[in-house]
Amino acid sequence: MPDRDARAEILNWHTEAAIEFESLVEVADELAGWSGSDLEMLVREASAISRREDRDLELGDLLAKLPDRESFSPEDVFRLAVHEAGHALVALSLGYASSATITIKPTFDPASAGRLGGITEYEYVQNHIPTDTSLCNSIAVSYGGMAAEYLVFGDCSIGSGGVHGSDVERATTIARRLVYSYGLGNTPIFADMDHRSKDSAINWRLEDNVFEILDTQYERVLVMLEAARDRVISLAKEAMLNLRVKIERDG
Repeated sequence: MPDRDARAEILNWHTEAAIEFESLVEVADELAGWSGSDLEMLVREASAISRREDRDLELGDLLAKLPDRESFSPEDVFRLAVHEAGHALVALSLGYASSATITIKPTFDPASAGRLGGITEYEYVQNHIPTDTSLCNSIAVSYGGMAAEYLVFGDCSIGSGGVHGSDVERATTIARRLVYSYGLGNTPIFADMDHRSKDSAINWRLEDNVFEILDTQYERVLVMLEAARDRVISLAKEAMLNLRVKIERDG
């Protein structure tokens, strides 16, 4: 999904620069998790207001089309912050990113299935030739939020899964591609992922390999974050207090 600056650029494109860019950045800040098509639709709906009133598009038209929001409880905000802290610390520890910016939203759109209240954006370390190690690191980063929740609260919320694009979906997809498409599992092979549901020996063998990878990476992340539990809590409190915090990789 586009980050805040990219969302502002998309809004700027679709509004044809009719609104001050700094104002669009503020609007974009409220739209974490929105896709490019979501943003285009927002502008279309806002433009309909100005057309009906026979005038140019204004900032108020966009604001009028933003979804009504409800507030998370302080306990929920802390859980969101712990979740994002887990992602950020795993990403920096594994060299997946050189910096991570955690943004916490204390309010949410009740009509949204995801109810996205936290997001971590990265300055990625360039990786032009992915390997089995770097792909497994990507899986580990995806599991960072869930593992942090478990270590701090003793249970996990549904925030890691439930929809396409979620942490668990992403981890599972990478693991399956690693085994089925890239030939980097236990057996170098290329198989059609669309037919993995067929009851065949090869598919069961590949699926077992996928589960093995996912199990290994989740346990790996639990060990990493258990050793950094105090840091997870400290970073989560900082994110909860400031709503946005950026951390850099040491060295």
